[in-house]
Amino acid sequence: MSERRKEPRVPVLIPLRVHDQGSGEVLGELANLSRRGMMLLGQRSIEPNRVFQVEIALPESRDLATNRLGLGIESLWTERDEGDGRYWIGFEIIDFAPQAAELLEQLIDQFS
Repeated sequence: MSERRKEPRVPVLIPLRVHDQGSGEVLGELANLSRRGMMLLGQRSIEPNRVFQVEIALPESRDLATNRLGLGIESLWTERDEGDGRYWIGFEIIDFAPQAAELLEQLIDQFS
């Protein structure tokens, strides 16, 4: 897989589940994050070019305005982790409300 990221991602060191708002399914746990993308570790493969509206339940924090982050994301690639059989899944962030952009910045700052 060639490196195509436009900016570095920060590792997410606490378990944050990413839920598909349409189905309620957990797509995976957030592994890393940037202003333009994220990587999840999930139980199943997700084919490229799938679009999801997701919600990330955030830890309660005095520094964050809310504990929910909603984003539109598109799957780019999936790679099986041979160690435990789960899947690394790369996503591009394609849509978010202005309030979500500010919350995303705050979250990245917390993990940096």
